[in-house]
Amino acid sequence: MIVSKRTSRNWINCTVFFSGLFLLTNFGIQSSHAQTVTPTGDENVTTSVLGEWTVTYIDGWNKPFTSHPRIAFKTDGSVGGNAGCNWIHGPYTFDGKTLRFPIGAGALTRRLCPGPGEKMLLERTFLKAKTSEMKVVQKPGHLILLDVTGKARLRLKKKH
Repeated sequence: MIVSKRTSRNWINCTVFFSGLFLLTNFGIQSSHAQTVTPTGDENVTTSVLGEWTVTYIDGWNKPFTSHPRIAFKTDGSVGGNAGCNWIHGPYTFDGKTLRFPIGAGALTRRLCPGPGEKMLLERTFLKAKTSEMKVVQKPGHLILLDVTGKARLRLKKKH
């Protein structure tokens, strides 16, 4: 079997990305702008994450968004979307309270984003904020994704 340099390079890029995501997920990244969300009791415990969502808050991002990452949870157990510049895809599970993204089971395209680098920085911050296990708090038309400490990492708005 002949493997092209491009295929080999893409495989290496994916391996490097998921190795980095594993390290970030397991060893954490702390932000000086941490937000903790305490459930108030009015959240819907039988939350549905299905559908398309636009990211409106990313822990660690303190500037206006140059692009809005998007994510879609599908009925077949797959999740896909745009991380700001590159496309993401992989499996997820949801038990009504907790979203789980198996480490190393997803994919990310690795193209260079046009512009002064702001999109790449936004994308990197988004990917750092998404951990392998996230608690879900639902508000009307919104999801708040918390890490295991209860810190808000992502806020999503339902796309209509």
